Amino acid sequence: VLLGEALLAAQRLEEARDAFESARTQTAGDARALEGLSRVAAALGETEKSLAYANAAALLKRRCP
Repeated sequence: VLLGEALLAAQRLEEARDAFESARTQTAGDARALEGLSRVAAALGETEKSLAYANAAALLKRRCP
């Protein structure tokens, strides 16, 4: 997740997406990866994907506080 955050801050969006996807598969219970994917999708103008990732992160947070 930290790598994704750094890449996102540097506007390296495709690399950030890859890093967050990797984090999501390695730590399925970590909503931060989904939140990161939401922010990347928003930065790329992918509104529907952004909302879907944000909703999934919120659901995960409710299930695994």
